[in-house]
Amino acid sequence: MRTETEHTIFLKDYTPTPYAIDKVELEVRIGPETSHVRALLTVSPRPATAPGTPLVLDADELTLRSIAMDGSPLPLTAYEAAPTTLTLVEPPSRTFVLETEVTLEPEKNTRLMGFYRSGGTWCTQCEPEGFRRITYYYDRPDILAPFKVTMRADKLLAPVLLANGNLIDHGDIDSGDGPAEVNCTPARAHQRTCHNTLKLGRKLLEQERTRDWMQQAATIDTQYRATHSRQHFFDLTTKARDRWFEAFASSDHFEDCVLKM
Repeated sequence: MRTETEHTIFLKDYTPTPYAIDKVELEVRIGPETSHVRALLTVSPRPATAPGTPLVLDADELTLRSIAMDGSPLPLTAYEAAPTTLTLVEPPSRTFVLETEVTLEPEKNTRLMGFYRSGGTWCTQCEPEGFRRITYYYDRPDILAPFKVTMRADKLLAPVLLANGNLIDHGDIDSGDGPAEVNCTPARAHQRTCHNTLKLGRKLLEQERTRDWMQQAATIDTQYRATHSRQHFFDLTTKARDRWFEAFASSDHFEDCVLKM
C-alpha cells in the first residue's frame, strides 16, 4: 500500500517544459541488494527557451554515481544534485545527450513507488510520480518520448525479465566476473510517457517452459497489432491463459507464479 500524501495538480498549473526529451535509453542492472540504472536522455531546447535556461529534472531518493554530457563527465560546477531535483545550471542551446547513472536499493523501498522488490519480485510503479524514483526525468504525463529499455540480471536471481515495448533481442551474456550468466532483454517502445515503462524480474518457471509462455505472449501481441481488435485480443489471452493453466497448474513451480489477466 502506497503511503504518499496525494495532491491535486490542475491543468492551469501546467506550463510547457523549457526542454523536450526526444529519446530515452535505459539500462537496468539488477543486483541482489542494489541495482543500477543508466539513462541516456536526448534533450533539445524548445524554440521559446532562452539560452542558459537551467534544465531541472525530477528526482526522489536517487544516489547519483556519474553524470556526463555528450560523453564527457560534467564538472561539479555544471550541475546540482538535490534530494528532489537534478539541475543543469547552463545547458547548451542545442540538442545534447545527458547520461546519468544512479544506484537504487529496491529491498529498502517500502513506499512501493519506483523500483522496488516485493515477495521476491523486482517490479516498478511509475504512476503517478514514481519514475523520478528510478532515474532523473521530467516526471509528468505530458512528456512523450520513445523508450529503449535494456535489463540485465544474474539468471539465478531473475531468469525472466519483462518490459513494455517490442522485443528486440534476448539471451545470455558473459557477466565478466564468474561463470554465472546473465539474461539480457532489450525492449523498444514508441512514443509513451515515463509512466508506461515497466520492468519486473522473478524466478518464475523452468527456463524452457517460460520460453514457451513468452512466445505465446509475443504471438498474441503480434496478432493483436494486426487486427487492432479488443475482442480478438481478449479471446487470444483467454486461450493462452487456459493453455498456461493446463501446462503448469500441477507443476511444482505454480505456487511461485503470478498471472494477471
